[in-house]
Amino acid sequence: MNGVRNKRHREVESCVVDATSTYVGVLRPHQRTALGFALDRERAMLALDCGLGKTHIGIAYMLSFLPALVVCPASLKASWKEHILLFAPSAATQIAIVSYNKLSTQDTTEIQCIVADEAHYLKHESSQRSKTFSTMATSCPRMLLMTGTPGQRNSDLFHLLKLLDPGRFRHFFHYGRSRIPGEQYFAEQYCKPQPVWIGGTRHGFKFTVNHNGAELARVCANYMLRMRKQDVVALPPLRRVAVSVGAVDNPQYFRKRWDEIADVRERKGSRRADVEMLALCRETSQLKVVSATNYTLAWMEAAVNEKVILFYHHKDIGDQIVTLLQGRPHIRIDGKTTLKKRVGLLNAFRRDPECRIGVLSMCATSTGLNLQFCTKIIFVEITFLSVHHTQAESRIHRIGQDRDVSVDYLILDGSTDDLLWRSLQAKRHTEFTLFDNHTPPDHEGENIVPL
Repeated sequence: MNGVRNKRHREVESCVVDATSTYVGVLRPHQRTALGFALDRERAMLALDCGLGKTHIGIAYMLSFLPALVVCPASLKASWKEHILLFAPSAATQIAIVSYNKLSTQDTTEIQCIVADEAHYLKHESSQRSKTFSTMATSCPRMLLMTGTPGQRNSDLFHLLKLLDPGRFRHFFHYGRSRIPGEQYFAEQYCKPQPVWIGGTRHGFKFTVNHNGAELARVCANYMLRMRKQDVVALPPLRRVAVSVGAVDNPQYFRKRWDEIADVRERKGSRRADVEMLALCRETSQLKVVSATNYTLAWMEAAVNEKVILFYHHKDIGDQIVTLLQGRPHIRIDGKTTLKKRVGLLNAFRRDPECRIGVLSMCATSTGLNLQFCTKIIFVEITFLSVHHTQAESRIHRIGQDRDVSVDYLILDGSTDDLLWRSLQAKRHTEFTLFDNHTPPDHEGENIVPL
């Protein structure tokens, strides 16, 4: 058995050399390690922190298995094309790029490998994109999933693991139906299924509580390589703080609305309650947008020549920020900004010393951008999804950054920000400890800094 393993290891080493010899660039040691892990398996997942160069690894991987297909969010297609032309120009015609929302099972018979970037887009087994991707993956000899944010809960990993080993991970849960004799259900092993009651009637189950995390980590190690920035590269410190920009005039209103939303959750379910909560979060943002913009302008006066990125969530909040900037040079990118225009705006932001403010939509720009020339991020809004914040922070805290980075979360005391900041910290801790027993580094603090 060891002889077979050693032979396979020599084959992988040879394959690594072959791949990187046609890669026009230099892979860092951790990237070569990740590449070797992927090449050693027909199906693998690289769960590398945002900013560790997964794109470079994916390109080097595909060079051994052409023709290849890249599947990624639409916002990253231009970035993938640019990187392929730069680092693997001779193979560019043999690598197709398609977005998740344009997936099709047609004309994929010749594809030798699929690389799925931001693979957490596939975590919901019932979604159409996941069903189409699963069909494609079945007929493809090799597959590499890549994501910096594999999940916050054990349940998030099920479909990703099923894509990697469908024979082992077949069923998530029986949902009260007849059990299949001898079948192992993922949810029973690694979650704690809890019934959801609405108006006294059971409406399915929720799987928000993790279970047997150490065992799951051992299982995942067969398919997935996890790397964290602080373990593989020497990056400058990241300082993350919550900054109070005032308080609501009527905190009783928010407390009443929270109670009402809790009642909606009990009577009508989580989806309806989340819609109500999102509307309340928007009210919070509207109340603090002036203070948030003034805070930004005050920071700019103190930090001469430094550039800052303002992340927002709601379009109307972005509109108000731009109006409040009163003509100061800035760029703005949201979901309607074309890829071609986006490149021009980013180049202007990088090169123009007078343009010091980037007003960016969190959903539209939290992936695919390298903004290491900035050292400051200000979150004007806080969302439910910690993954958006984690990825957004990695736009500047990534390979190539040589200065200390600071990230400010602006809090309106007595509003939804209080809840979301605590929730964000809890989710970040869960993300950090999902696959091991590490604790977040010191810079993950929860300190509130008043103005």
